[in-house]
Amino acid sequence: MNLNKMLKQAQQLQQQAHRLQEDLASRRFEVEGAGGKLRAVASGGGQLLDLWISPELVAEGDAQMLSELILASVREALDLARQTSESEMQKLGAGLGLPGAP
Repeated sequence: MNLNKMLKQAQQLQQQAHRLQEDLASRRFEVEGAGGKLRAVASGGGQLLDLWISPELVAEGDAQMLSELILASVREALDLARQTSESEMQKLGAGLGLPGAP
């Protein structure tokens, strides 16, 4: 493979990676917890976008339990976003023999 072809492929990969990162950042990853009484939504960029807590769950009055449920749901949403992002980026580099590519 000549150097010009490799450079062109690298530029194309860079453009594809940039588009993929933009796409992932705009995606929403939603997770429900506590039997549907809690919902956390994260972006592909790793930001918490929304958190909904059922008034019924709040009325139960156990602040420690509520805190643990919130943390678990937020972590799960952020993990889902991170795992999806990693998977999509690995797919992008799979054909080029990049480290970490399947």
